[in-house]
Amino acid sequence: MVKSGNPVTFSRIRGSYRRRLLDHLSDGPSTVTGSSKAVALRLPHASAELKRMRAEGLIQSDSGPGQRGAKQHLTAAGWQVFLGDELARLAESSIDSIPEHAIGKLLAKDGPQLLLAYTKPLTSPLIPLPWSGDFSHSEQTVISSGIKGVKAEYVWAVAREAEVRWYDLESLEQVPAPSDDQSTTSLSDWVEPAPVIGLVRARLLDPRQSLKLAIGSWFGEPGIEGWPDLPMPMGESESWTLGTAHESISPLQSQCPICAILPDRLSTTTLLSAASNGALVIAEASLLGRQGDAVPLSILDSWINRAHPRLTETERRHRLQGLIQAIRKGRRKRSGNIRVEESTWRRFQSDWSKHQWSEKSEVENIIIDVQGLSSTAWLSLIDWSLARQETTPVVLQYPPGHHDPGQLHSVFQDSRTRLAILSQEPEEPLAYPTLRPDPIRPLSWYLLKLAGDVELPCKVTHRPPPSFTSPPPLWVPPNSASTLEEVVAAARLAAGDSAPPDASEDSSEEMRLFAASLRYPEGDADWADRIESVDPLAAWIACPDDNRWPLWRRQGNRLGADWISLLPVEQVPIEFLAEVAGTAPNDWQELAHNHLVQRIRDEDDLALRLRTLIDSHHFNDVASSWLTSTLLSQVAWLPPELASDLARWAPNSISKSLPSNIIPALTGLTWLSSQGELDDNWVRDIEASQRSSPIINGWISLLSTVRDDRTPSVEEIREITSLPIEWWAPFSPLLFNTITEGVDGREMLLGESIPWASALFRQIGEIHTIPGIGEREHPGCPTDLVSRLERILQGVEIDVELQGFAELTDVLNTLKSILIGTKPVVGQIHPMIGWLLQPRERWPAFSATEIVNGDPEVAARLAAGISGYHDGLRESTQRRL
Repeated sequence: MVKSGNPVTFSRIRGSYRRRLLDHLSDGPSTVTGSSKAVALRLPHASAELKRMRAEGLIQSDSGPGQRGAKQHLTAAGWQVFLGDELARLAESSIDSIPEHAIGKLLAKDGPQLLLAYTKPLTSPLIPLPWSGDFSHSEQTVISSGIKGVKAEYVWAVAREAEVRWYDLESLEQVPAPSDDQSTTSLSDWVEPAPVIGLVRARLLDPRQSLKLAIGSWFGEPGIEGWPDLPMPMGESESWTLGTAHESISPLQSQCPICAILPDRLSTTTLLSAASNGALVIAEASLLGRQGDAVPLSILDSWINRAHPRLTETERRHRLQGLIQAIRKGRRKRSGNIRVEESTWRRFQSDWSKHQWSEKSEVENIIIDVQGLSSTAWLSLIDWSLARQETTPVVLQYPPGHHDPGQLHSVFQDSRTRLAILSQEPEEPLAYPTLRPDPIRPLSWYLLKLAGDVELPCKVTHRPPPSFTSPPPLWVPPNSASTLEEVVAAARLAAGDSAPPDASEDSSEEMRLFAASLRYPEGDADWADRIESVDPLAAWIACPDDNRWPLWRRQGNRLGADWISLLPVEQVPIEFLAEVAGTAPNDWQELAHNHLVQRIRDEDDLALRLRTLIDSHHFNDVASSWLTSTLLSQVAWLPPELASDLARWAPNSISKSLPSNIIPALTGLTWLSSQGELDDNWVRDIEASQRSSPIINGWISLLSTVRDDRTPSVEEIREITSLPIEWWAPFSPLLFNTITEGVDGREMLLGESIPWASALFRQIGEIHTIPGIGEREHPGCPTDLVSRLERILQGVEIDVELQGFAELTDVLNTLKSILIGTKPVVGQIHPMIGWLLQPRERWPAFSATEIVNGDPEVAARLAAGISGYHDGLRESTQRRL
């Protein structure tokens, strides 16, 4: 090829056959026989001319002399001669002035082969050419029989090059393509550019047509109604859209089956995405970016015939019946009322791998994944597609290297066949349109070969893979909001790039939930509104966050508390927040509590408005109790008059229906008692309440442990240690010693994450205020823990599943360090935990980053700067149980 900026010595090629042969080889390498047929020259003459060109260095063979089937290639010298001929024709043509509206000029034609001068880049390989006549400067008319105004008849030509080659009209040197954007960033950008013209080789789309347009004639594009039709069987129909050939004409729609010969997976992916919409697809589902659907059981009827061709029809029916029964019962073995023959079962497992099965008969937009299938199972799928009664069109991918000629003929005789994809050329030529990747254009461009030697370039339309018509195999619908994220991830993995299915009221419940999961979390308000009356849960999952509160008001009772976590607390009006939170799970209650607390602190009068809501009888006991508990938790932030008001009625309101998380209320009531606003009667009122929850039970167990001076059970200790650590820390030595005495307690120590270190490592006499009990002093860290801990941890391997192991190990290492007088060991739950038992004067200066880097309870003790050291920790009694 001539490189940009290099001048070319150009002259016409004298011999027409030589020019034809060079022109043919410019499209790519070709054999002697192929070249002879292409230029309509007898083989001996073509061979002699090619031999002379080889001798002149214009072409070369890819094999040695005399070998049959060798391909001939143009050399650099051959390209120079051929391009020189084109430029000579351009130089001889008058390009001094370009008529208005003209886009090209015919420079040469030799049968169907054309050389065009072009004034703009190509938008499509298809080029419309007037069949005959001269170009009029003012109107796109031709002069015919002396009568002006007759519209030109156009025919199609096809560019044989991917891009137009551009030349400077003055020097005929190759230059870059002109830019559409006129830059004005420098002075040189304002200078008028040198005139350029493009060259492009083309051919008539239908070589049987003749072109009477004279050489040297300018031409323009046809008017709106003047674009030529495409050859049949392409054109407008009620069938599927393959793609586009030119932006000014209708998309290509096939009226008959198409055979695609695609040697690679990339081109197969592009074509499958264009053809699969609304069809039954038998192909590799991964090429469409989604999982396959369950395989219809009816396919086994075709498979049994290929798997056992020599058996009688009666025996095949018997084996098929047993096989289907075993599949329906979900068996992995061949047992059952009708026992499956061993050979059939082994063949079934080998041929069908781990595919899932379905009783479903509808096949539109179904993708049957062929990955992992044997060629027998794969071909039996195609047999089944031919034998089925449904009229749904089918897109087929044949197994690589395997296609049954008889079956292939039946496929193309079936009017339901939309596309059949082969990985290699069939042995016999097909009398149907064929599709192959375009060798000179980028991906998504294909050559559609129609009748005879008509080859139409087309750009295949990319579409997302078809939506599921039933949930994918093994997908499990969500049963609560806590499982939704995992379920959505599985649904998206299965669906890939496909759009969420438009499930309707008539779809199955599972299908509606699958469609809803694919719409989460972005949401689809229109779809949710349509489906709400028949499936509130699907509508709730697919609902956008901004629309959730109105939907919860309508359907909350039907949805239940398991699904309220999808409702953003910020969307709930403040006057309804207590009503919703009162029956919500603890996690959502905590979010609502924190939201309301922040609002109370930010808005001075909000607490007063909330107080009036409680008196308005708008709330039931549960909602009133929850709102009262929230107000109590912020009592120190409230105006004094409201705090005094709360002291009069809050205990009674709380006791009517204790909130499951009573900690905020107890904290507030304790503060009111410390301020002299309450006596101790509120404790008895709350204890008498019938409401039960782990937190309530833990607080009551703690009260009875202190009042009755009794030892709590392991289960009670579990509930007590779920309370704020400041409440039970003074009793932690008792609780720890109790729990180490039994097997159940030791399992709890190792298996649960309880902040023992932060509770035990405290100063002797440290004061703790406990709701309902008052002030209690911490007895300090016991002096007999080392032996207990060594016995518990003896023989226990490091295991991440044991949540309490790291905590107990840190406690033991800290105690040993102080006992033997060594520096602290870097902790597992917090690097600085060992300092909590070192004398305070030995503590280093911790940075904020060091303090917060670990367990929050340890971090709080470090931040408080209080050491749990006392002299008894150095005594040898640590070694005795």
